[in-house]
Amino acid sequence: MTSAKSARRPHHWRRDLIELAALFTAVAVADAIANLIGHQPDGPYLLVAS
Repeated sequence: MTSAKSARRPHHWRRDLIELAALFTAVAVADAIANLIGHQPDGPYLLVAS
């Protein structure tokens, strides 16, 4: 007999897809911010200092 805690839950591929999309979105936003800061006159220094 298996208890409710030891039974395997079904794999939810939609949740994995949403997490992957969120990861790609976060990376794209971070890249856009770094590009905006990096192209300013003091940008490279700010990026290295942070």
